[in-house]
Amino acid sequence: LNQKTKNNPQSLAVAGYAIADKINALLTNTKSDFDGKIAYVVSTGKGAKMSSRLIVSNADGSNPVTLQTVKGIIMSLYPSLDGRHFTFTSKRMDVFAYPVAWGVDITNNSITPLTPFAANNGSASISPDGSQVLFSSDYNKLDNSNKLPNREIHLAGYGSASPQRLTNNEALDLSPSWLPDGRSYIFTSDRDGGNNHPNIYRATLGSNAVQRLTS
Repeated sequence: LNQKTKNNPQSLAVAGYAIADKINALLTNTKSDFDGKIAYVVSTGKGAKMSSRLIVSNADGSNPVTLQTVKGIIMSLYPSLDGRHFTFTSKRMDVFAYPVAWGVDITNNSITPLTPFAANNGSASISPDGSQVLFSSDYNKLDNSNKLPNREIHLAGYGSASPQRLTNNEALDLSPSWLPDGRSYIFTSDRDGGNNHPNIYRATLGSNAVQRLTS
């Protein structure tokens, strides 16, 4: 396999992952990711006493690193199409706090707040080129009516605090996810079926057209 490595534990582990990838490819003709990363959450306690840790490790569970500890819940881990980032949402439970969506760069374990404003934020998705973020939020949805604000799909630059609202209706628009072309996305909404019958929709940036994909 012509695999060379330095004589230290970290380099030997990297070489082992690379060799495992090549052996698997030779035997199965499929691409694997033995040298990849996994992210997971460890939680203890309940309610106001809950504590959660976000951990990233090698694919075999070695070298675990705690990236964030929250007195509350960490949820909705979602990988990006660029293979470099993933997002998650955290919410403190010991005090009143809005949920915050975060982005993680696994190449250096850096964490960036994606929704640093007071609103019900979540379901963040990073674009294939890593430059933009879609998320659902009731940010800037207040109007002169007596209706409670509902969540809409928003777009922002990665790490930017200036979101642009993409949808605007009385339904709940949730869980946006980029498509590989980097221009369109899918999301769930109850705009046609009511609260008990959400559907999946497709939209394109720069267009008001929305296509329902499920019925």
